[in-house]
Formats: sequence, C-alpha cells, structure tokens
Amino acid sequence: MTCKVGNIRTVSLPEPRVEWLPDNRQMRLLEPYEFCFCRGPEHIHAYIPEGFEFDGASIPRVAWATTGSPYVGNHRKPALTHDASYVKGMLRRVDTGEEIILTRKEADALLLSGCIFEGMGWYTRNKIWLAVRAAGWKYYRDGEG
Repeated sequence: MTCKVGNIRTVSLPEPRVEWLPDNRQMRLLEPYEFCFCRGPEHIHAYIPEGFEFDGASIPRVAWATTGSPYVGNHRKPALTHDASYVKGMLRRVDTGEEIILTRKEADALLLSGCIFEGMGWYTRNKIWLAVRAAGWKYYRDGEG
C-alpha cells in the first residue's frame, strides 16, 4: 500500500515519548521527535522539539465516536506531525536545524499519508482528512494552502 498523498510521502513514524497535560486534552513531547517524509523527490529527516504540546489534529471530541481518539492507536503519530506542521517553527531539519515550512495543503497531506502509513482504514482516515481540510484554516499559521 502506498502512503503517498500528492507530493508528500511518509517514510517513518516511530513511537513518541509523551505525557498528558493536566487538562487531559493535550499531550506534550518529552524528548525531540524524529521522523522522515518525502516532499517530491526530497527526502526529509525532520524533528519536532521537546516540549511541543499538541491536541490531536484538532479533531472535535464529538467526532471521536466515529474516528476514535486522536491520542491512541494509529491516530497519535500522524496527528503529532500534522499539529507541528501547522505551528511556525515546530518542524525542523535534523541535519541543519532549519525550519521546514509546509503549506496547509502539504501539512494535511502529511496527516493523510501518516494515517495510511499507520494502517488506518480508508473511511476513518478520509473522514479525518476532510475535517482538517474543512476547518484547519482556523489553526494553520504563516502560510497558505
């Protein structure tokens, strides 16, 4: 099964070390999180800094009944990379530390590609992707998609 969406392809998503925040609605990275993806022909070894707080791709709780919680199973890692790609300065190259800027469309493709990579079913992953395409503009910073 291919995990390529548009010009984005997820290559690796290791398990992150995270902790719950007191509000039980967000998690925090306990160490830098490294993963790999491709943008067109370019292979990118990226990291998200320790301390990054994320809310699971902003999937509304009411949708969890049909999509599942974005914090467990095959949701968490794609949601983490997606949330970081929406925030200026949170996605960086491992080799240079340089910021990686994705358009909103690329960030949403990274989410969908990650869901495919993690083995999420067609219906669930597309429902999540459609939700972020419809409402993600509220959360995306510094770019256009």
